[in-house]
Amino acid sequence: DGFLYLAGAYAQVNGQPRNALARLSLADASLDSWQPQVTGSGSGAIVRSIDSDGSHLYLSGAFTAVQGEPRQRLAKLGMDNAATLDANWVPEVLSAPSANGPSLLQIVDEHVYVGDTSGDITLRSEVAVATGRMLRVSRTGAATLDTTFDPFADVTGTTSNGPVTLISGDGGGRLFVGGVISQLSQGDIRLGLAALNADGSVDDLSALSEAVQVANVGNLAFDAVTASTYVQGSFLKVNGVSRQGLIRLLANGVVDSAFRPAPARYSAVGLGNGALYAADDDADLLRKLDPLSGDSVPGHTPIGYLGSLSQILVEGDYAYLLGNFQLSGITPPITGLARLDLLTDTIDESFRYTPNSGGGIVRLAIDPVSDSLFVAGTFTSLNGVAVSRLARIDGNTLQVDPVFLPVLPATPTGMAVDGNDGLWLHGTFSTINGQTCRGPARLLISTQGGLDPAFDCDRGFLGGGSLAFARDSVYIKGSNAINRFRRSDGGVADPDWRFENPPIQVNLSVHDDRLLAFGSFSEMGSEQRTSLAALPLVEFFFADGFE
Repeated sequence: DGFLYLAGAYAQVNGQPRNALARLSLADASLDSWQPQVTGSGSGAIVRSIDSDGSHLYLSGAFTAVQGEPRQRLAKLGMDNAATLDANWVPEVLSAPSANGPSLLQIVDEHVYVGDTSGDITLRSEVAVATGRMLRVSRTGAATLDTTFDPFADVTGTTSNGPVTLISGDGGGRLFVGGVISQLSQGDIRLGLAALNADGSVDDLSALSEAVQVANVGNLAFDAVTASTYVQGSFLKVNGVSRQGLIRLLANGVVDSAFRPAPARYSAVGLGNGALYAADDDADLLRKLDPLSGDSVPGHTPIGYLGSLSQILVEGDYAYLLGNFQLSGITPPITGLARLDLLTDTIDESFRYTPNSGGGIVRLAIDPVSDSLFVAGTFTSLNGVAVSRLARIDGNTLQVDPVFLPVLPATPTGMAVDGNDGLWLHGTFSTINGQTCRGPARLLISTQGGLDPAFDCDRGFLGGGSLAFARDSVYIKGSNAINRFRRSDGGVADPDWRFENPPIQVNLSVHDDRLLAFGSFSEMGSEQRTSLAALPLVEFFFADGFE
């Protein structure tokens, strides 16, 4: 109609008062006298989204009234000079992830679609009520709510799936929807782009077109008997085949087709006592799986939790659980760090560690030789004992060691034990115990965290990152390279083992004869690798040409 319509959180345009809605002449950008009254409150845009059918504007936002009439975050305005409010079109947003209303409002054919990527919307129109990531009402009449339309039914409760935009399809009422999408109704996996039929069901052909995003590999578990590796991550497909969350790689790196756990958002995995333990964040359950098939172990009762597990570390008869979680059904509650008895599959309720308010535990390492559990994090005390960023827990008494007091100016980004009195640390720290020291560093357990005098860490900054230990050598991810430091070299990087230009965010773990690098990446050095790569631990003998 010759105007450009603007929506937002402003109070004036070109020095003239306008409240969240205005229109400019397309001819000369002059401000028009059109001035609907939008009132309400919100932390962001009062009018968040708009769309037009050619004669009306449809609005979503934080408002509670438009043109003096009650409207709960949705409204329909005429594009006439008086901005006439449609008195019959009165749907209400009862709840949404943001006080600013739905992030998506879009007209396609005879419907107005509203949606959000970060949570469910509850919508009421007349007496009908519906909840979902994407809903629709008729754009005319009394805004009839289609209570059968729910293409994101299966992802309710997650925070990673939802629509960003949509357009009309190729006839028959079809829609193309794009967004932060990995799964739609009936468990259909779609990556970024999907086609919906008129009733909201997923068109099978839309699986042929995907917006592929590199997944993140979060944790690995290694079976030394079979040399197989369990891989946990955010992936939905592996080598083009639908596999969500958890796979098993055989010794040669081939995906084990017989290992088929139920698809889920797994967040951690650990192998112990002949079983595989996996944290299922969709169901908030720690499951016990058959390590060959991935099926749930018959008769086992999963352990419930709220939040998310980030690591399962198995040592001996126990699995140590780390993350941002609270175990269900236990009073007083156990949060952040817990121990599972693998012989009875029950939580050890005597194993309780509470950091100071605002502190947290982010890293674990276990040394069976000294019967020690080392924890690192942002804490300044643990169970009331003054310890800063690093603490030792006695494996016999389960008490926090009050005399193990290394002084660290920053939380370690990597930590490992070597079974020979050494605790290895890496990170962005510049001193340890008041001495100049940059990672990697080796602390002596027997001297209560004193620096190893035989391993010099007075060196230039390499960049903080992950760390792994194998064969008397420590491997660290720095700013520009993955380096190896052999303990016998006294703190000097091995010049014959250096991997240049790794991805920015990489975790390291040693399995058998390989150093595994994992995270979220599409290249490792100059080679194409997706989220998981293997580097050899072999020595290189350049002097005589033998490699």
